[in-house]
Amino acid sequence: MTDSGGTVRIRRSESGHGWEARWERGDVGSSFRDREKDAVLRWAASRPADYWLTHDPDADEWIPWTPPSER
Repeated sequence: MTDSGGTVRIRRSESGHGWEARWERGDVGSSFRDREKDAVLRWAASRPADYWLTHDPDADEWIPWTPPSER
């Protein structure tokens, strides 16, 4: 792993009415929001990241997530 692809963080939106993901690499980034979690996960999986993390609101921790493999 080269650690050059950045990090994607996935969580419930602050409003609680959907999901959001943010991809960051240094000072570059982008984000995506949708009511459907699957849409956000598809977007997150398509980012060129080294790390994907999901937020566990109960523990207030970021947990590693592995995007599904393309077939």
